[in-house]
Amino acid sequence: MVSDYMSKIRLFISEKKILIIILSLIVILVLVYFVGFSKTRDYGKTYSIKEVYENGDISYEDLKSLAYYQNGGIDNNEGILDNNYKPQEIGSLGIFNKYRLKATLSNKFIEYYQMDITYYGTYNGYIAYTFTLPNLSVPQVVVDINIDDLNFVANNPSEFIRLYKI
Repeated sequence: MVSDYMSKIRLFISEKKILIIILSLIVILVLVYFVGFSKTRDYGKTYSIKEVYENGDISYEDLKSLAYYQNGGIDNNEGILDNNYKPQEIGSLGIFNKYRLKATLSNKFIEYYQMDITYYGTYNGYIAYTFTLPNLSVPQVVVDINIDDLNFVANNPSEFIRLYKI
């Protein structure tokens, strides 16, 4: 009778160990996926439209909206965007995201309050923006970038829309 009782205890303990091992493996796999192998970009970093699009983080429809805002309308993309084209609505950046963005962009040479940020909407977790600094003189050089048959034109590289991962 004692040996029968002991074998039941051993069986219960081995079943419990197997369950703990299986649950531990599941937790480890979930952590590895989210920490190491996730496709998402680094939060709090700024990227070019081309980088984010080629990585697959924004869609072609997002790209069309960004081209529309970059060019101030359908200019330079008349073959793809027509007069009836409606880009994604911009909405509001919000105080918290504006603060995060300015804090990321500022450094010891650029004061937080000196930046003028123009917001162009949020696309799949990326804030689209441009920023300017008062009293900053940049030479006028027209820059034209083509991404998947859409043209993005600016008077200088600093005027290109950038994407900030939130």
